[in-house]
Amino acid sequence: MPTDPAAPHHRRSIRLPGYDYAQAGAYFITLCTHNREHLFGEIVNGEMVLNDLGKIVHDEWNHTSIIRPTIELGEFVVMPNHFHAIMIINHPEPVGAYCHVYSNIGNRKCNHMGNTIN
Repeated sequence: MPTDPAAPHHRRSIRLPGYDYAQAGAYFITLCTHNREHLFGEIVNGEMVLNDLGKIVHDEWNHTSIIRPTIELGEFVVMPNHFHAIMIINHPEPVGAYCHVYSNIGNRKCNHMGNTIN
């Protein structure tokens, strides 16, 4: 069944009911661009080629554990319209707090380059 791109996006939460996502542990996260626009680069011959915005996403993620010593970074990948990562939290704090701060930093840098990201 085709989906209407103008319709609101509703998806089932895959969060474990009753689980405290503020506790220490390893978390798989995905951050997507607004409207899933291809903003971070493109796939060429099966390889991801980052553009300037994609390099910001990559560099800021690597910088995350330096400015937030309570987390460790696992594997991650930047794709044309999203970002996957494994984040290991060593001190209880909600996963969303880290994602929100990371997203805001990336948005400010990208917007500074003249590219509006929501």
